[in-house]
Amino acid sequence: MLVVVVVLFGVCWLPLHAFMLVIDFNPQLTDYKTAAQKRFFIALYYCVHWLAMSNSFVNPIIYGFLNDSFRVRRRRTYRRDETSVYWQSFKVITRTHQEMR
Repeated sequence: MLVVVVVLFGVCWLPLHAFMLVIDFNPQLTDYKTAAQKRFFIALYYCVHWLAMSNSFVNPIIYGFLNDSFRVRRRRTYRRDETSVYWQSFKVITRTHQEMR
């Protein structure tokens, strides 16, 4: 799981850092000759910035689906037997609804 988290961190953040390094060492790239160049530059920045921020969205998914205890609890929750939290709450709701009649 740790390897997956580290690899995805690199994949998400490397483009933004590379973009910023290129701009830092070549500031003349920000001297736009046309409006289309400026739009392209801004769109490229937003894309790499979005990719970097998407790491925050991906991490909980990785932790959730690669964590053994999470998978066990998820299976236990949706099982249809007496130990399932979901099934116990369903029985309580059904019983309460029948008592209200």
